[in-house]
Amino acid sequence: MRTFTKYIIVKYHPDLQLHYKTKYSNHVCTLNAGYSDTIHVYIENDVIYVLSINYGLGYVGIDCFNYGTGANDGYFFDSNISENMPNWEQLTPIYLLKIIKCEMCFCE
Repeated sequence: MRTFTKYIIVKYHPDLQLHYKTKYSNHVCTLNAGYSDTIHVYIENDVIYVLSINYGLGYVGIDCFNYGTGANDGYFFDSNISENMPNWEQLTPIYLLKIIKCEMCFCE
């Protein structure tokens, strides 16, 4: 194992976070999204799906969080969405999320 003592990790932008409140506590979820992304939030069966879309760079990301605990249940990122779905920009965000969930085995 190597340790690096001469390197410092610098973050230029703070993380994007989703804040929400349940009946018993407050939750903060760190998102894998950028500041220029369009973000859509959906809740289904105690799972929060955060769909981040960047039309300019042509990528889609999905964060999945457990509604009750705020724990990250998974992450999906596709930087070649145009190759996999040629007309993806014409789809509604909810329909795009449903297609990707089924392709990635997120659907029941």
